[in-house]
Amino acid sequence: MKPFVRFCRQCGVLSVIARAFLFTLAWYAAGSTSRVGRSSLDSVSLKIKTPTAILFAGASYISTVAVPGSPNAAASGTANAGSISSTGNTVKHKRPSPVGEYATTATSLADSTKSTTVHATGIIASGVHGLSIPTTHPRIWFNEANLAQARKWYQTHPFRPRETGDERYFLSLAAHYLMTSNAADCQVVITNALGQTYTDAQLQGAGPDGPRQNGDAVIVAAFDWCYSQLTTIQKNKLMGNWNHYMRVLNQSHGVRQWGGPDMPFSNYNWGYIRNNITWGMAIYDQDQTNGNAWLDDGLASRWTKHFVPVSNRPGPAGGLGGMPEEGSEYGRYLAWYSILPFVSAKQMGRDVYNENNFFPSFVYWLIYETPMAQSESLGWQPFPWADDENWVNGDELLQGSYYADFMYTAANYWSGTNLSKYARQWISMTGASPNPWVGALDNGGPSASFSSLPLDFYAPGYQQMYVQSGWTAANTRSMWQMGSPNGVGHNHEDWGTFQIWKNGRWLTRESVGYAQAVAGFGGSGSVDTNSPYAHNSILFGGSDTKAGSGDIIVDRLESKPGYCYAKVNLGLSSPKSWVREFVFVRDLDTTVIMDRLNTNSASTSTTFLLHSETGPTIEDAQHATITNGAEALRMTMLEPLSPLIRVVTEGGPGQYRIEATNANPGNPWSYLLTVLQARDASAANISPVALDSNPGNPTSGTFTVTLDANHSIVFKKGMSSSGGSITINGTHTNFRLDVEPINVNTGRISWGP
Repeated sequence: MKPFVRFCRQCGVLSVIARAFLFTLAWYAAGSTSRVGRSSLDSVSLKIKTPTAILFAGASYISTVAVPGSPNAAASGTANAGSISSTGNTVKHKRPSPVGEYATTATSLADSTKSTTVHATGIIASGVHGLSIPTTHPRIWFNEANLAQARKWYQTHPFRPRETGDERYFLSLAAHYLMTSNAADCQVVITNALGQTYTDAQLQGAGPDGPRQNGDAVIVAAFDWCYSQLTTIQKNKLMGNWNHYMRVLNQSHGVRQWGGPDMPFSNYNWGYIRNNITWGMAIYDQDQTNGNAWLDDGLASRWTKHFVPVSNRPGPAGGLGGMPEEGSEYGRYLAWYSILPFVSAKQMGRDVYNENNFFPSFVYWLIYETPMAQSESLGWQPFPWADDENWVNGDELLQGSYYADFMYTAANYWSGTNLSKYARQWISMTGASPNPWVGALDNGGPSASFSSLPLDFYAPGYQQMYVQSGWTAANTRSMWQMGSPNGVGHNHEDWGTFQIWKNGRWLTRESVGYAQAVAGFGGSGSVDTNSPYAHNSILFGGSDTKAGSGDIIVDRLESKPGYCYAKVNLGLSSPKSWVREFVFVRDLDTTVIMDRLNTNSASTSTTFLLHSETGPTIEDAQHATITNGAEALRMTMLEPLSPLIRVVTEGGPGQYRIEATNANPGNPWSYLLTVLQARDASAANISPVALDSNPGNPTSGTFTVTLDANHSIVFKKGMSSSGGSITINGTHTNFRLDVEPINVNTGRISWGP
């Protein structure tokens, strides 16, 4: 790699950067033009206003200083460290180390009033993992270049750190110190950091929570932001403790271990990514061996080797599309844990966020995950999925400012792009507020209406899709949860399920929970909230279908102006099978669900599950209506014609559960064909009907579903899915036979070809 020249705007110096070593020298001469003497790389002349130069570690640690005057003038020199030699009008200062604060002065022997002084700050910049790591503190998130901005922000946004019981409190305290110089803030932070001690046993096994949750409180808040307030003894103690803790954690949470890099979407893995990178940054100038080891684990192993390939891969077992696969509650930590290490990496020369497209896609995913209005009395609620026990407390999108911090960070990181504008629109819509250390560096910027985005979003890695009829609160939005997650610890058996929201009301959703219980089939016994019973799923014989035993594959999907369509094979063990197809008809706000089922027994019942926050009304053998406030969802069962429909009160964190059962299909192969119309509670029902072209034969013929005079859908029979079509207002369209690509970048989202 050839050296190249870069002007450092923050430092006001010219930098020559090379792979093996970097060396920059500039100086300030009072009242005269300054020159840069010959270094081990080059000789450069320039005028410079700042008295501080940044020196990068190199083969030579010599500053060469010439006094003003003729070349024959003689000079003597002084320095605060190292050795001095003089030749003619030039003084050479051999520094003892590339790292540290150095001053070199050359004085004319002929006229003692003529002198030139170099003030230099040396920093490590050996290109370790692409990072030029400063030796000054703070260096993580805050640095010498942006502290002035933070302090100016504080003048108009004074805050008192709020006790949150976790690392956010200590980050706020340390940030408060940086902005106000109130040393008492740091004493609280340091006392907490020194009290964070663990035995080896506490660092092994599933988990542990302590160092993952509190890493920022020690590494960033205490050792970086409050570094100037640490005594030498305290610094050594923290370094000794945390080098040991990190070593045990990495040994106990590696590949094929809990929270290891092959659990790419686990919040534990991301806690270790954050801690390894930030601790490596924090100690590198003092302990290059351990610093490099932690950076290697965080950046080279967990990020580059394991996460990046998975997050670029479509499903099954992929992560393409930016969706945090551990759920709307635990998945938020993936994004939040990335902020400090990745923004700091950018400041140190490595653009990690742009090394793949996962985090820009995450911004888009969160926009579609967020309904267009607050939900009932619960505020800003996402679609709930996976372990999501705190969802019932309300405002989950705003809790802890985790999502807010990431969206503010994204808006600044990708400033000038449409992605940044959409992030700011999400912030404006939800009123989300960041933690103060994030807000202090917010540069502001314009927003852009979501209406310029496509109506639908698909995450090909997790195989999850969001569909809607428009970008207003009155429109219907649904989540089709088709795929299974990859390497997480908080998943539910929710594959193949769905949820529907309209105008501030959950018309149907999962029953949220974490290791909690709801009533079993028919109200008998109890089952865990992670089971299919707590989701809009299918049962065989009143029991779990064991979906996900094999690969779950979405192999047909499309987004069109009038409708969207998807088909998923839920991966049952042969000979059993479950194939589910979704069709959303936008102008009717209606979802049609076709379930192709093989129970391997003619007498095994099949059951369609549908959940409701409010008690549903059973109208007759085919119809049930869920009314929630001014909105309603009407279910019509078209196949079989007369299912057994009953309502179970789940209890605990559960809701009401409609169980629509085909008690005796009479054949191992059967169908459940369901129409779900979302509407205003006072609006008219549609009257869908289905025509079976070959009754009694489950593998031959078609089902034609007529929704109204202008809308009809044809499904071809068979346990796999082929063909099929939709007609809207006289326009006939065959369903796509493969997956329509979705293209995502910082400029836009587009579908096709």
